[in-house]
Amino acid sequence: MTSGSTNVTDLAIPFDVSYEADVFGRVRHTVEAARSNAQASAADLESVSLSLHAELALDYFQMRTLDAEEQLLNSNVTSFAKFLELTQNRYTGGVASAVDVAQAQTQLETTRAQAIDVLVQRAQNEHAIAVLIGQPASTFSIPAAAWNTPPPRDPARAAIGTAGATSGYCRRGTARGSR
Repeated sequence: MTSGSTNVTDLAIPFDVSYEADVFGRVRHTVEAARSNAQASAADLESVSLSLHAELALDYFQMRTLDAEEQLLNSNVTSFAKFLELTQNRYTGGVASAVDVAQAQTQLETTRAQAIDVLVQRAQNEHAIAVLIGQPASTFSIPAAAWNTPPPRDPARAAIGTAGATSGYCRRGTARGSR
């Protein structure tokens, strides 16, 4: 034999390859179905986003309408308070009856109650907007403004899906009653 020795190491790597012919298109159809499901999910997401944006716009414009109604009711309260004072003076002078005074008082108090109802409805819209944009309702506030005040300039940023965005809105820094 030979005088030198040679070491040989045999390595065996397990390797298995299999192939299945897609004769009936099962794999292709599965891939197409997965793509269709992904597109349907994306369409569902866009539909929900559109619905939320529409609800946000609806709540915003309802709130602005309530701001205008509040302004009108406050003006009426001032007028009815003056009318009540005038009616009381007429009653004192003997020109008006106690029924006239009671009617003026009722009209004034009814208008005050309507103004309170409008404030409650406005707060509900404001809270709905806070929820839609992901803000805590207790720390969120939109200042009262005229009904024709344009909405925030960047509604996409202020709307759904942007964490922490409050573009066009301000945070409440004082108690609710100090408006």
